[in-house]
Amino acid sequence: RTAIVLEEPERELVLAEMRQFLAAVQGITQAIHQEQMDEVAAKARAVGSAAAGAVPASLMGKLPLEFKQLGLSTHQSFDTIAMDAESLGDGPHAMEQLGRLLNNCIACHATYQIRTAPLIP
Repeated sequence: RTAIVLEEPERELVLAEMRQFLAAVQGITQAIHQEQMDEVAAKARAVGSAAAGAVPASLMGKLPLEFKQLGLSTHQSFDTIAMDAESLGDGPHAMEQLGRLLNNCIACHATYQIRTAPLIP
């Protein structure tokens, strides 16, 4: 896997975003099971494109283009899930969308690892 070397606070920010994605997936899955499509939309929207703006430009400059593209695609996929959950109210459709979104997670984790820069004494 390709190592992305970051300062510790940057690494923590990236990993925190990944944990937010995972928590959203869990919440969306549970909401689909409970047929609460308004909750599906809320959970998805919380990690949609609006959340992508929280990443500092200095960090964005250190990330490989393909990594950024996967991240952007993931945020946009959450946006689509939110919009469709509101407009269609179709749980099986949302579950199918979630399955496709998880391919981004799999691809990212199979391709990259986030490491910290060695400390300079």
